[in-house]
Amino acid sequence: MKNSEDEDDLFGAKRPRGRPRTGAAKSGAERQRSYRKQSRARDRVSLSVMISVEARVSLDALARHHGCSLAEVLEPLLIAEKDKIVAQIYATGTPEEQEAASARFFGLNNISSQVTNI
Repeated sequence: MKNSEDEDDLFGAKRPRGRPRTGAAKSGAERQRSYRKQSRARDRVSLSVMISVEARVSLDALARHHGCSLAEVLEPLLIAEKDKIVAQIYATGTPEEQEAASARFFGLNNISSQVTNI
């Protein structure tokens, strides 16, 4: 029973509301760092771009229509367009021309010239 003069209840001192503190709380930066590390481990990267309002409305509508995330709408569209261009590159020309066009498309020309300048 509870004694009216005692502030403690039957089970001892009153505990504060909520989850007990562990003392190991992460800061926002630590949580973000952990999230990015986990994402990279799953071959995911962040993409931040400014697009027109019309493009955003279209993206939202497509995601809502297909019942999926924005990333799930964008990924297949981007990959399909890349595959189409690569197929066009390798459909014509000599192997040397194809490799040169592929390197230009993927931006590898700039990297090789930067490496030789180092």
